[in-house]
Amino acid sequence: MDKENNVMFLTMETSRSLITLMENYFREYDVSFSEAKLLITLHFHEPISQVEFAELMQIKPATLSTRLKRLEKLDMIQRVDDLEDSRKKLLMLTEKANNSLHKSREIFEQLSIELSQGISEEQVQQYREITEIIKNNIRRIEND
Repeated sequence: MDKENNVMFLTMETSRSLITLMENYFREYDVSFSEAKLLITLHFHEPISQVEFAELMQIKPATLSTRLKRLEKLDMIQRVDDLEDSRKKLLMLTEKANNSLHKSREIFEQLSIELSQGISEEQVQQYREITEIIKNNIRRIEND
């Protein structure tokens, strides 16, 4: 099968291009794309414990810990006491991170518009259906 008709190659190539574009954007904030994903996800799930966050992000706690330390140094996240369990710390975004996310949301919306140029609603629906099939195939392969 040639690369132009290989679903896996096409998906990986598109993902790689999009990640590169996002990396270039987040470089302005001194944050990597993977760290930005943490910030965006935390925005929707804060406050959350580090253990719960690692499970949510599907990454090892040690990997998460390293990334969180860096984000703390950048004043993007903070650890606050859990009022229900004094032994536990909860992760929350700082004001600096919230401001950055607000700016990035505006840029993402504009970027999404630019990336969608020339694509019809019907094509977007087809893309949505195709990506759902691919995700289901991935789950099936993982469970085999």
